[in-house]
Amino acid sequence: MNIILITTSAELMAVVRVLDGAPRYFIDTEFESGPGARRLALLQVSRGTEDVFLVDTLKLTALESLGRVVGRGDAEWVLHAGKQDVQLLLGALRIGAAPAIFDTQVAWGLLGPEYPVSLAYLLYRCLGLRSMKGEQAGDWMRRPLTPEQIEYAAGDVAHLPE
Repeated sequence: MNIILITTSAELMAVVRVLDGAPRYFIDTEFESGPGARRLALLQVSRGTEDVFLVDTLKLTALESLGRVVGRGDAEWVLHAGKQDVQLLLGALRIGAAPAIFDTQVAWGLLGPEYPVSLAYLLYRCLGLRSMKGEQAGDWMRRPLTPEQIEYAAGDVAHLPE
């Protein structure tokens, strides 16, 4: 896994070029959830290759160029338990509607009686991988992000293609 943290407009434009044209995007978010509001802190995205891009949405607020690429009507988003993610992404990327969505949690629920399930559970059941969830409730609004936060966030999309 090649983790690339995106904190500048120039880096974002380079990522847009790399992601452009992919049929499918593997996506997750980290956000602050408090009474009455959610604030997006990090957007993790991959096109299913070794590269996982972590877009720092606290440093970059103009994400329309990314929205035009990943929000195309002919694209697909693959997420896990993505209801809150999709709502946040529509606003942050300034797109009116999400493209087709494949939610791994919903798919697992349709296959059997276990629902809802965590991504860590699916990674273990399907791939035999154990993931560390220590940063799940971390402070995503604090900068700089710790190496543990960066690794955790990237891990949330790295295995979605599998």
